[in-house]
Amino acid sequence: MRLPLPDVNLYPDPSINRWNMVAVGNPLWLWTTTSSSQSASTTQQGITIQMEARRGPVLVTWGDGTSLTCTTMSQPPQIPMSSPTASPDCGHTYTSKGDRTITVSTTWTVTWAALGQSGTVTVPRSSSRQVDVGELNALIVKR
Repeated sequence: MRLPLPDVNLYPDPSINRWNMVAVGNPLWLWTTTSSSQSASTTQQGITIQMEARRGPVLVTWGDGTSLTCTTMSQPPQIPMSSPTASPDCGHTYTSKGDRTITVSTTWTVTWAALGQSGTVTVPRSSSRQVDVGELNALIVKR
């Protein structure tokens, strides 16, 4: 069984704007699309091993000294939002500019059974994503 690293999906995704950044004061949504459970079974040399894995809550460290534990992660609506809306369960709003590393960590609990024996193993998994947080300023020019 291969337990996946959590992927780091962001909305709005900084890679699709011309500045390649997240804006200060703009709510950011985070979610992962990796499954929350997996199961597998294999037979080797006449021994059958059954495994079931469940992903625990996801800890997000935002790179600015704040963190959040997410037990659920909503994906943003498919239709672009006309005004920024905060994520209902796993989001953040940066208050200052700078380079940030967002780290997403979780622990999988794997239950196994073979030859009348069983047990539980925990497997930590994490991944990171770099984001540039910048300010957007409006300038009014009178003619």
